[in-house]
Amino acid sequence: MIDNTFPTPVMCRPFEWGADIVTHSTTKYMDGHAMFVGGVVVDSGNFDWDAHADRFPGLTEPDESYHGVVYTRDFGRAAFITKARVQLVRDLGVYPPAVQAFALNQSLESLPLRIRQHFPHAPTAEQQRAMDTFALFMADRRLQTCMILRGSAGTGKTTLAAAMVQALASLKLKQVLLAPTGRAAKVFALHAGQPAYTIHRRIFRQRAAGDLSAFNLNDNLNHDTLFIIDEASMISARSADSTFGSGNLLDDLLHYVYQGQNCRLLLIGDSAQLPPVGEEESPALMTDVLRGYGLTVYEADLREVLRQSQASGILWNATMVRQLQDVVLPKLRFRGFADIVNVTGGELIESLASSFSRVGIDETM
Repeated sequence: MIDNTFPTPVMCRPFEWGADIVTHSTTKYMDGHAMFVGGVVVDSGNFDWDAHADRFPGLTEPDESYHGVVYTRDFGRAAFITKARVQLVRDLGVYPPAVQAFALNQSLESLPLRIRQHFPHAPTAEQQRAMDTFALFMADRRLQTCMILRGSAGTGKTTLAAAMVQALASLKLKQVLLAPTGRAAKVFALHAGQPAYTIHRRIFRQRAAGDLSAFNLNDNLNHDTLFIIDEASMISARSADSTFGSGNLLDDLLHYVYQGQNCRLLLIGDSAQLPPVGEEESPALMTDVLRGYGLTVYEADLREVLRQSQASGILWNATMVRQLQDVVLPKLRFRGFADIVNVTGGELIESLASSFSRVGIDETM
């Protein structure tokens, strides 16, 4: 028997590890509001009560209060939970009132709304669908599951990812934020408000002390943890001579994450970005590639450029190029945008220095 109050079924499913009965205090994370005191008992139906009949006579011998019913004989795998409902609830009166049961059920379905609480503006229809998909992904009971969140520049992908991170943090659910490069990890951490690391730093370790020529795949000692990877379009699936692991970063990442107990993966990226060297597409953002690893894949796509991004010349031109049907030289538009400045060669150095001091190196192109 396992008390699963704090992980909740979202992050830990004890039946998959051999538990027979699981209990929850719904007053904590499960309902999210602590308005009502309550609890849940869940029976797997897998325990053989008859094999230990001398220890459980209440289940294996006639119950005179119900006309001699024998729970194991008459209800089979449902013996325990039937007795709990018809006898213990009857005698102790611990059945929840209808309004409390309604409030609990409403809370179990409210993860997308909890994400919206961390969203700075009303989400678009695409963003709302992505939140709903994320909630289904987190509640999926299967072990080998992952999710892909694809979105191009200006669609609110980064804002949505940050809201997801903050919602999970408010629920005390464990997560690890990763990115392929140090700069990408820094930007991800800045938006999400949580520490982020490079993939290589997290999943590899030195083969020997003082030896920087080779790194082995690390052991994932995490459990019940969601690994969130930003800029996943940079992750290569090509095997190559490398000092890091097998040389195939996608293989190594998946092996590392799923060797952890009840760990899962969320991949975030822009499929319109240049793929890794030698790849025609970004494999970490391709559903078929991930299914080839035996994973159940949830996916969400953001395509609509938000109103607050449409005034940006950089995003306007990027969107136009991305929507081209034919491979032709695009006609870029530079006039009428505050974030694009035409300068001559003689003004370039001074303009760069001015932009660096005003908005920083990371915001200057």
